[in-house]
Amino acid sequence: MKTLRILLFSALLAPASYASQIVNPAASGGSVNTGSANAAAYYASSGTALSGSSVLQVFTSSVTVSTAAVTNLNNQIMAYRKPNVKYGTSTMLQVETGNNGTAGSSIIIFPDGSVYTESQTALLQATATVVANWGNGSQKAGIRPTETLTNNSWYNAYVIKSTATANTTDYVLVESTYQPTQANFSTLNTIFCGGGSNCWEYLAAWPYGDNSGTPNAFLTCVQNGFRTQCYNIATGNARNCPGMRVATNSSAANAQWSYATGVAIGTNVPVGFTMGLFTVGSSNSSTNAYTIQDNVNNAFISSGVELAGAGGMMSTVECPLINGIQITGPSASPYDIFLRGWTDKSLSGGNPQL
Repeated sequence: MKTLRILLFSALLAPASYASQIVNPAASGGSVNTGSANAAAYYASSGTALSGSSVLQVFTSSVTVSTAAVTNLNNQIMAYRKPNVKYGTSTMLQVETGNNGTAGSSIIIFPDGSVYTESQTALLQATATVVANWGNGSQKAGIRPTETLTNNSWYNAYVIKSTATANTTDYVLVESTYQPTQANFSTLNTIFCGGGSNCWEYLAAWPYGDNSGTPNAFLTCVQNGFRTQCYNIATGNARNCPGMRVATNSSAANAQWSYATGVAIGTNVPVGFTMGLFTVGSSNSSTNAYTIQDNVNNAFISSGVELAGAGGMMSTVECPLINGIQITGPSASPYDIFLRGWTDKSLSGGNPQL
């Protein structure tokens, strides 16, 4: 495995003629070389004032940065795409490989700019019945230590830098119910970094259970960056639909789901979710006009007519999660609401909440 460190992002984006002069290899602590006319010109043109060699003390030891190394690292940044999480089995999630152009390996750029490449299956595939270990001993992906697999729960997939004494170049996929919120950053730094920082990167939230007929399995979903959509089939009172059942009614005039954040599937969604892709279903023996609205302002989202003898209807809509959703008909009838996809703002950039 190879670990590279992005020492100074602005230096990497500088023209090649400046790159070798921005860093002074001979300076104590690797200070910025303010005596270089090219370096000074570059920073002046970028609007960054220089006032001595202590302006940017970013290195812990003297280093030599060649133009070729800077160009190579700059190319990695420009070509980088955070890997998706992929469904493996009912109890296993895995990191997508090939995002660096090499089959079987996966690259991660952590918040401190360090670049890790991993190819070991045992570290890229997390089985939720296995306790993860990223420290000394036998390293393996899995569920975070002290957590147990719980039915109908949201699990978050993180990659964690290895802290093993003899191996600090690997990373490990870990599943946890802790969400990547500002309020949780201190806790995440404690449980993943031992009180340090910049050792973890959030990749995805994944449903374990459909709050219906299959409460104890990771759902078959596909992630594409900040959007994920599920294609499992969950059981409903009116219709069986993809996703997780979040509301159902067997004999009432409506079904509704109210927005709440948390871990429990059915009542909660992760705090980073902003948009939801819902499928609503109804089943009525007679012609039935229905309306889909939000659950706060009764704002109109969609409507339709279920024809008598049609065997029920399904309608898929996308709307903001924060106001919830409801389906209403003219009379008591089975209704269901399923969440089958979502947009996660926590994944709209490298790590935008930091």
